[in-house]
Amino acid sequence: MGKKIMVNIKQSTLDEMNGFISDVIGIVSEDFDKLPYETQRKLGKYIWSNYEQQQKEREIIDDCFD
Repeated sequence: MGKKIMVNIKQSTLDEMNGFISDVIGIVSEDFDKLPYETQRKLGKYIWSNYEQQQKEREIIDDCFD
């Protein structure tokens, strides 16, 4: 039924990939407020683990001042 595929990846390759991901996260988070709202919602959860909670709290505060 289900076939398992094993792939060997060198640790140096994983480290390099993690470095690239870290750089991208740094770039995106630096200019996060300049991104369109929909893009912020899509990317925020990958940058900050508590982004969804922060967003809910912000929406509640915004609703109180409308």
